[in-house]
Amino acid sequence: ERERECDAANGGEERDPSVNNMGKKRGLSLEEKRQILLAIFTETEDVFQLKELEKRASKKGINSMIVKDLLQGLADDDLIHAEKVGISTYYWMFPSEAGVR
Repeated sequence: ERERECDAANGGEERDPSVNNMGKKRGLSLEEKRQILLAIFTETEDVFQLKELEKRASKKGINSMIVKDLLQGLADDDLIHAEKVGISTYYWMFPSEAGVR
C-alpha cells in the first residue's frame, strides 16, 4: 500500500506520491524494477532466456529495452545466476537463495 501525502497546493487533498504534479504517473524506480525481476524468478522457479524475461517484465510494467541491463546488475550483485551456453544466456535463481540475499 502506498502512502498518501497531503498537498497544500491541492487544497489539502490527499494525493498519490507515484503521480507527479502534472498528473502523470511516475515510472518505477530502479530498485522497484529489480524487485519485480527477482519476484519473477521466485514465483516460477524456472530457468529463463532474455526474451522470456523481457515478455514477463513488460507485462509487469518494465520496459523490455532495459531488462538486459537490470539482469546484468542483478548477476553482478550475485542475486541471480547468468550462464552463457553457446550463443544463449540463461538466467536463474535457486529458491533456497531467495531468503539468504
